[in-house]
Amino acid sequence: MDMKKILATVKFFGKKYAPEILLGTAAVAGTACIATSCRATIKAKKSLEEHQERKLLIADKLQSEEITSEESKVEMRKEIVKVGLELAKEYAIPFSLYTATIGCVLGSYKIQKSRLQAISATLSAMSAAYSSLVARLKNGAEHGLTAEEVLKGKVAFPETDEDGNPTGEVNAMTLKHPNDNPFKFRFDRYSTAWEHHHFSNECILKAEENWANTALELNGYLFLNDVLDRLGIPKTKAGQILGWRKDGNGDGFVDFGVVDCQTLVGVEYDDNAFELNFNVDGDILTDFPNK
Repeated sequence: MDMKKILATVKFFGKKYAPEILLGTAAVAGTACIATSCRATIKAKKSLEEHQERKLLIADKLQSEEITSEESKVEMRKEIVKVGLELAKEYAIPFSLYTATIGCVLGSYKIQKSRLQAISATLSAMSAAYSSLVARLKNGAEHGLTAEEVLKGKVAFPETDEDGNPTGEVNAMTLKHPNDNPFKFRFDRYSTAWEHHHFSNECILKAEENWANTALELNGYLFLNDVLDRLGIPKTKAGQILGWRKDGNGDGFVDFGVVDCQTLVGVEYDDNAFELNFNVDGDILTDFPNK
């Protein structure tokens, strides 16, 4: 294993176990905060005692008229500043550790919350895809299409007359790609990497697919959001945990599932738009081999 792959693996596991790492860091920092606070308090007590002695000394000088009232006020202000700086110095480390503890706990919570939202978004997408598939299977069965035909992309369009009334006839048409992929995206004019020329977009998508497979080969994993970001498509909550693994249970390679929108039946599209049906393996954060 070369150094780049080692670093990529370390980076991945750092991301995967980030909540646990942050909580562990918080525990260590919290313990150190308590220990250093106790030590700082002992030193602070000594500083305050010395402060009181110096205050009494200033009062004695004022009483014996060694200094004037105005001079005593100046010395007292200097004394307050001095003891304040001493206390700040003593408690600087405990305060820093306390801040680090709170930051790590909040950071861990934020990551866990974000991942739960990603899982929820994924489940919602899967649920919607399942409902869509069930509806297509039901519609196909009602119009004489087998499940195999429906899964291959055949859909039934009831014929209507000029007034929009059903004629009773059914036209079975074939889509180039089934419409039940929850990981489907549109590469169009709203994508920052999109060009106005059809051939240019085909080249861009092919080049990015090659990049994705190279990244997967080199690193052993690839997140969906990394691909979306390069294509100029907004990242998704689910995309931060979904992706591909080189040695996982998926295909072992990245396929954009590119479909020219001009070939789709019954679908509105922009000129030079493409539909992307990614063959993601699933949640690679919680399903990554620990070896």
